[in-house]
Amino acid sequence: MAGGQSAAPRFSAYDVYGIKLEALQLDINGARQLNVLSGRYSRSDDGFWAIAGSAYSGSDTASMFLALITPGAKTKTVIRTSPFVPSIVLCTPDGKIWTVGQTIDHGEPSASEQFVIRRFDRSGRLVGSALSRVGPTAVSRAISRSHLVASRDRVGWYSPQEGQYVEFSLNGDQIGQYTMPEANVETLALCGDNSLWATVRTSQSDKKSRRIVPLERSGSGIRVLAPLANRGYLYGCDGLRTLIVSSQAARSVFTRVPTT
Repeated sequence: MAGGQSAAPRFSAYDVYGIKLEALQLDINGARQLNVLSGRYSRSDDGFWAIAGSAYSGSDTASMFLALITPGAKTKTVIRTSPFVPSIVLCTPDGKIWTVGQTIDHGEPSASEQFVIRRFDRSGRLVGSALSRVGPTAVSRAISRSHLVASRDRVGWYSPQEGQYVEFSLNGDQIGQYTMPEANVETLALCGDNSLWATVRTSQSDKKSRRIVPLERSGSGIRVLAPLANRGYLYGCDGLRTLIVSSQAARSVFTRVPTT
């Protein structure tokens, strides 16, 4: 998928073999420009899209929105989320849309409402909201750097800023919180069997030093285990325990890697 800054940004979806499934163009009546950043869009397995961003009309003031588009782009629902600003969007297997963001109060991030988790149904109705207190020093810029992943029965959220990984049931109840070591996590994946995987960079200066590693929940912490032989970039899981990866040289070519 690829978004951007445009009057009508385009998005593309690919299957686990790298074959293009769909191209979608988003436009909103009355908006002269839409800004959609990385991580603020998601597509479900059945082709439902959720896209969050900011819309500019005649003035320089932006309004935050969440666009919900049914499979085949048959219908589109756009809801205004301001003053809530979603920084991460994820479609979950139960048909809900999870967002993580913050409240902006008169142009400034609200000190009391950062790392807010909000869940919507496909009609745009808010079905749940919680304030996740992952640590005492949460800052707004760290939200977009965090990771939101889902399996068949849970959602995981990792905040590198606080070094915390939190898991929730699909109805929004917190079921676990773990301390994550500093591991330079670039991507995170939660497989169908709830195994946890990550792309980590072992060297800050060398972009070719990426490794795909399994992560293990151990008491109240996360352990980084020995990396797989495959070097590359982890995009997600297919089924119970098959990883979707690409090589460092060809980021658009995907490989399915069974781990058992």
